[in-house]
Amino acid sequence: MNNVFKDFDVGVRYDLKGSVTGRDFLKPDQSLTYVAANDIKTALKCNDFRRLQKKIILDEEEAKDRGTLFDKGKYRSVFRDVVK
Repeated sequence: MNNVFKDFDVGVRYDLKGSVTGRDFLKPDQSLTYVAANDIKTALKCNDFRRLQKKIILDEEEAKDRGTLFDKGKYRSVFRDVVK
């Protein structure tokens, strides 16, 4: 399967499989602030998503409020085109 995000940068990546067994990248005390501060590019996993994100965000304002997207608004239309 090709990576649809290879041509542009995204804020936080998750490798979602829908499982809970062994599906943690971060330690329980680490947050998205830790990811940003350490410039982590590795995809986080299912339990990280459940704990930190809980939903996929395409709205730039909501993402900024949650601290998960940093001026990536120009990519929303690209993402929608990829999904279509």
